[in-house]
Amino acid sequence: MVAHILLTLALALYCTGAGLLYLYGLNCFVMIGLFLRGRAQRQAEDEQIRRRFVA
Repeated sequence: MVAHILLTLALALYCTGAGLLYLYGLNCFVMIGLFLRGRAQRQAEDEQIRRRFVA
């Protein structure tokens, strides 16, 4: 009986840890996406500034 409870607890802790690691990894992809989106916007703004100085 005690072994069953300990096994269930270990499985719950394992699943919780795996889920948290999944969210951490997902966060990495979200941050990369936000960086790439922001970089494209900044490059467009920089190009407009360059055109104003050249013209």
